[in-house]
Amino acid sequence: MITKFKIYESINEGEPEIGDFVICDPHFRILFNFMSNNIGQIIHYPTTTDKYMIKYENVPESILSYFDVKMSLSGFTYKRYFGRDEIINWSKNKEDLEPLTQAKKYNL
Repeated sequence: MITKFKIYESINEGEPEIGDFVICDPHFRILFNFMSNNIGQIIHYPTTTDKYMIKYENVPESILSYFDVKMSLSGFTYKRYFGRDEIINWSKNKEDLEPLTQAKKYNL
């Protein structure tokens, strides 16, 4: 049996920046299941509010009221502001975060 290990050195390196992929733990418990199992991307960081605007895809209809929903030529975008304390993992590469969401999904 061959075991493959990958070292994730780029997770939580430095501070989150625009373009980084993130996993959040929101203060609203109703959003927890979606946020802990889905990866978002930072698209804006206004210094006046100290909150990161994070874009998500495929948001369930039951929690749409918690997001800013915009329609564009490329489809719908779902955005929400999160504080730094709500961002638990971030990386430049989405693939680095995928094992973390899979582990949470299957309680590993």
